Amino acid sequence: MSNPHNQHWLPQFYLRRFAAPGWRDKKNAKIWVMDTETGELEQRKIREVAATEFLYSHVKEDGARCFRVERHLAELETMIARLYSRIAEGYPDLTSAWGMKKLTALFIATLILRHPDVEDDTHEMHRRMVQLYEAVPKGPDGRPSVSHIFQEGKAIELDTSDYEEYKAADANRLKQMFADQIRPIARNITDHLFKKRCAFLCTDEPVFFTSDKPIIQQHYERKTFGVGTPGVHLWFPVSPTRMLWMSDRKGDECDGFYPLPVAEAAVLNAFTMANATRFRLSYEPSDKRMMEVGALADEMRRLSS
Repeated sequence: MSNPHNQHWLPQFYLRRFAAPGWRDKKNAKIWVMDTETGELEQRKIREVAATEFLYSHVKEDGARCFRVERHLAELETMIARLYSRIAEGYPDLTSAWGMKKLTALFIATLILRHPDVEDDTHEMHRRMVQLYEAVPKGPDGRPSVSHIFQEGKAIELDTSDYEEYKAADANRLKQMFADQIRPIARNITDHLFKKRCAFLCTDEPVFFTSDKPIIQQHYERKTFGVGTPGVHLWFPVSPTRMLWMSDRKGDECDGFYPLPVAEAAVLNAFTMANATRFRLSYEPSDKRMMEVGALADEMRRLSS
């Protein structure tokens, strides 16, 4: 297996679902890309989209790059790619295909964790933690005299024995922290997602676009929440004709595939549009779908005025 320098945070098999017509199965498959800041629209090769150099590969002590996390993600992508057409095009019985649902949950968990924004968050968390520890009294050994922190009413014990090493972490070490946390945290998120109800909303024609950050997380009552917080909803554009909706189970609700009128897709596209941080991705120039989202926003403003 090669060690790619250009490392994707969105798998190419997924992006091919949104490839421009006639390009999906070609080696140089293309997709329409709209920059969220400039609004610039262009058709680009999928292998060049949602990727950055050495995203998961820090430099080891011997000067070589570490490709362990990249290889693990590639192996996972290979497994998911084999079954993806079943949820993107087919109608499997999700009540019995628990293995498929488990892999889908794991796929979504890794998409959440492998985005470059999470690496930025790792840097910001490091900055805040160092700032916090530097503000508290120090012991004779120079380490922060903090034994516990309280989170949601629970005391969490802290080990500050390696504080000086943590404080000195540079960009390369923080990249390693970001990459190394993907696999263990993904397991926890997968467990939460597996318990949720999965409803695949299906349209008769292609209407959905995706983005650089396709997993949308919403809570209608809380501003701060996580995947495991009760009441969290997740949305994921599976393909141009399918949107996955994951929510808490209520009663005997079943996982499954449900028809969605094309006219109602604008609401879901608005979620995708709002969650994008770099670009929106589509099988066609997204002018028509953007106009639908704009019309929806105008109507909501009219009703609220």
